Amino acid sequence: MKAKSITDIRTTLSDSEFQTWFNRRDELRKSFDAARVEFDEVDTQYETTRYRYQYIQRKAEKLVFEAGECIDQSARAQADFASVENDSFQLLSDFENQSQLLQDSIIARDQIEKSLEGDRLESSGISGGAAKDKDLSNTIGASAKELQTANDLVDRRQTELNGAWVKVEGTWEKSFTSNMARSEFSYQARRLHRQAELAFREARDLKSSMQYLGEKRERLAESTTGLDQELTEHQRVGAEKFDCSIISDFLFWAHETDVHAAVCVPLIDEFEHFNIQIHAKKVYLISQEKGLDFIEPLPDEEMGDEDPRLESFFGEGRAA
Repeated sequence: MKAKSITDIRTTLSDSEFQTWFNRRDELRKSFDAARVEFDEVDTQYETTRYRYQYIQRKAEKLVFEAGECIDQSARAQADFASVENDSFQLLSDFENQSQLLQDSIIARDQIEKSLEGDRLESSGISGGAAKDKDLSNTIGASAKELQTANDLVDRRQTELNGAWVKVEGTWEKSFTSNMARSEFSYQARRLHRQAELAFREARDLKSSMQYLGEKRERLAESTTGLDQELTEHQRVGAEKFDCSIISDFLFWAHETDVHAAVCVPLIDEFEHFNIQIHAKKVYLISQEKGLDFIEPLPDEEMGDEDPRLESFFGEGRAA
């Protein structure tokens, strides 16, 4: 790269060869930018779809697991129901036995009580002599003790019967709850299976979309890479042809008469990120030390290489 004067640079810019090169470069840059935007959009869609696919797939698998747990709970409830039903038959049989024992105790007590009442009536009648009265009194005393024992037995067996009935009722409640649990867990399993089916279906659709987007992303990546390579090559040719340096969006020449200065020509319009607004194909002055950190505009008219404004710019520290 040779140092050039501003006049030579402006001559290069006005040449049709440069304009042809610039137009092609502009087309390539716009195509590359558009391709990169499209790639970014598809890449975002792909990553979003991939994340959702993975999430829905995990959700479907979790639903299947939960449905399996409900099936297990339903089976356990069914087993509990069968066990409780068997127990209830035995407890009901025990209750019936206790009921019969109570009835027998009541009958025996009633017989003792009836006999005791007879003896008491007899003792309140005409006396049959001292000996006979004494025997009857002893009989009444023994019968009274026997009646007390019989009453105690009736009370105990009534308590046992009540306890047996509580157990029977308890088994019936357990049986009812187990049967209802079996049916509800079975329903929950069906519901979860249906949700899992819908989730797997959605996951399949997302996977299909993800594959389509992935293939499209690869094609766009290849196209973007190709345009980038073509743009890079076009700029390399331009750098050789116009004897300058091209990094990306600027042409740079060393200044012919000032070793501290450089000339830059933007290939784009940029109104935000520099100290001034710059326009494509316009000539600007910069210092080699600060580069694009400070850009000095030049008037459109021709200036000699010894123009005092240049000396003022670099000699008085305007870019310092």
